[in-house]
Amino acid sequence: MGLFLINFTEGLATIYIIMIIIRSLLHWLKEDVIYKYRGFFNLVSKLTDPLLAKISRVFPVLHSRIDFTPLIAIIAVLIAKSIVVFIINMFFFRAPVI
Repeated sequence: MGLFLINFTEGLATIYIIMIIIRSLLHWLKEDVIYKYRGFFNLVSKLTDPLLAKISRVFPVLHSRIDFTPLIAIIAVLIAKSIVVFIINMFFFRAPVI
């Protein structure tokens, strides 16, 4: 059960990171491509916008035109995944505390 939860957590984190990357690449696509696949892009936006909006409130884009919000979001997802996997390991496999 523990390995299933670890693999499930890692899979969800990977899918969410891919969606963040797709969301950040949307700005470079032409409007007709976005319109053609708007259902998929709307789903990606609805799933990633809450996290990206919270991060952009804390780290606004300053004078440079580079938005680091997706990078910070990916790092946050990786940290959250590591914490959840650590908790699952401690709960199911009872690693010794040093």
